[in-house]
Amino acid sequence: MEKLQAFQTAARASGFVEVNEFSEGAVLWLRKNTPDTTRETHQRMCIDRLTNSVTVYWMSVPGKLNAKTFRGVSALQEWFELRRKQSSRAEEGTDASCAARKVKPLF
Repeated sequence: MEKLQAFQTAARASGFVEVNEFSEGAVLWLRKNTPDTTRETHQRMCIDRLTNSVTVYWMSVPGKLNAKTFRGVSALQEWFELRRKQSSRAEEGTDASCAARKVKPLF
């Protein structure tokens, strides 16, 4: 049960909110309040107490469902951190990335 609570804490820290509680079922569904980037929408998470795992689902383009399953809380937290860094880099835009690569203007 501690592991499930740790998964819930990591999910909440990354912006997920509960859709429903554990009731008679074995899973807890959560959704992301705001997407990490404008390209990623409909983010959901399923915490499964039978397998002690978490699966994160998201769409990066319409019709393409992505999923990643985690068995450890630390792996989930590392993945969230990696995605946070990637999304902050994407928000910098192409101008910043060109400057970082020292691209010279054509004219």
